[in-house]
Amino acid sequence: MTFLALLATYLCIAPNGGVPKYNFSQELLKPSPLDPQRLYLSIYPWAELNYRVEKKPQPVGQIVRPGSTSMWAGLHF
Repeated sequence: MTFLALLATYLCIAPNGGVPKYNFSQELLKPSPLDPQRLYLSIYPWAELNYRVEKKPQPVGQIVRPGSTSMWAGLHF
């Protein structure tokens, strides 16, 4: 029974379904306009409530460094 359940799961679920892909700019490798010698505090509001297109149709913020991309430029948050 367990084997059949695992086999059905393996056959029915796509191996890479729903994986998001991002087109990051090479500008993320540059630390400007931030100073790499400083330690920054990063506050992340709930994206579902604050960054929805219905709420803010224009781009959010002057610089967006999603996730851990700040490490690529040697910045410390």
